[in-house]
Amino acid sequence: MAVAAIVDPRYKFQIVEWRYEKAYVETYKSEWAIMKQKLVLLFNGYLDESKLKNSKDGQPTCGSLNTQEGPQDILESASLLMDFDNFSAKVTSQAVKSELQCYLEEKLMPRVDNLNILDYWKT
Repeated sequence: MAVAAIVDPRYKFQIVEWRYEKAYVETYKSEWAIMKQKLVLLFNGYLDESKLKNSKDGQPTCGSLNTQEGPQDILESASLLMDFDNFSAKVTSQAVKSELQCYLEEKLMPRVDNLNILDYWKT
């Protein structure tokens, strides 16, 4: 679920960090570091596989996200979203190190109910 929220340009890392801070009050920082490390490993694995396929085929390849559910289940009330918006406004950016970091540091897209995440990533 966290990865699905991260690839949603309306939420990215910020909503997962916000939720971890609430769920893991005392161990938040270590749990958050583990989550970030797993995402970077997943991204780097995708890059390695993509480079390998490109060198074999000579053509770029596209990965696909196969999920039935989006991050909407964790967003049950407007007050939670307002709390997230306040948290999001306080978050600062870090230096860009990869395409993943660049994506995560871009400004969040406005929350709209009709955003098709797969169409977003196809463009």
